[in-house]
This record gives sequence, C-alpha cells and structure tokens, in this order.
Amino acid sequence: IAFTISATERLKTLIQDLLAFSRVRQGQGQRTFAPVDTQATVQHVLEDLAVQIGETGAQVSAAELPTVRANAELLRHVFQNLIGNALKFTVPGRPAVVQVSAERDGQMIRFRVQDNGIGIEAPLLPHVFDLFVQAERTPDRAQGGLGLGLALVKNLVVLHGGEAAVEADGKRMTFTLAFPGA
Repeated sequence: IAFTISATERLKTLIQDLLAFSRVRQGQGQRTFAPVDTQATVQHVLEDLAVQIGETGAQVSAAELPTVRANAELLRHVFQNLIGNALKFTVPGRPAVVQVSAERDGQMIRFRVQDNGIGIEAPLLPHVFDLFVQAERTPDRAQGGLGLGLALVKNLVVLHGGEAAVEADGKRMTFTLAFPGA
C-alpha cells in the first residue's frame, strides 16, 4: 500500500508539472510584458515559502533587486522554482542559506540564486535544463525531482528573451532578463 501511495503521489506531481509546462508553451503569445519589481516578486515568493523556511531554519536574503520588463506571473514561477530548489537540495543537518542578487550586464540584468546546498554534479551540468533530466543530487534520491522544474525555468527565461545557466560548482543558478527600455 505504501508503494502504491508513493507512486500515486509521484504521478500526481508529474501531471501537475506537465500541465504547468504545457500552459507556458501554449500561452506564449498571450502574455503581457511590463515593468516588474523583482524585489516585490521575491518577497511574495518568500511569503509563499515561509512555512518551509521556518521549519528548516533556512536563511534567505535578497539584495536590492531591480525592475525588469517581464510577465509578473511567469517571473514569479522562475523565482519560486529556483529558491524552492535551493531550500530542497540541502546538506543534511545544515540549514539552507540562499542569496538572491542581480547586476546589470549591458542591456540585460543577470540574476543569481546561490545556496550552500549539495549542488549539481559536473556531469549533469550541461543537461540540467533538459526535460526529464533529474538531478540526482542526493545519495538516496529522496529529494530528487521529476526533471521538469529547471526545464520550465529555462523556457520561461527564454520566453522573456533571456538565458538561464548554472555555474560550474552547481550551486549558483543565473538567468538574464531585459532591463526596462532595453
């Protein structure tokens, strides 16, 4: 019975993630882009994750973040996924420390979500944004995902005309978005 319940939960999560991914792909031409205050967006995400942050003793900080040209709903998904992953993939016995920052890079803003977690192993780095590539970042895979979250992040960022990347140690995810007026 426990196996069946576990399999059912994984299937439910898979279906929900596939629906989210499909909605993004289908609604590409229907999205409105306007100036979005990313500081407020990250604050809303942290409010959504407050229970998880409190239960784990995590520390999440956001430097002064700029306004960008984006779709507010989609950008919220990007931050929710990246911060959520940083809270999920931690070193056992050590609370997560997550930092969100941004810097101007020409006509773009480069955002960085950095954590002190277990990172992504080097062989997976080139494939981490591919669909169904599950980053097996824990020995027992208990915290493993379905391989859709980062693929969704990449698609959302590309939809905004930006790029998503993971830095060499697998603990820093970056993405770019257009600076308003760019």
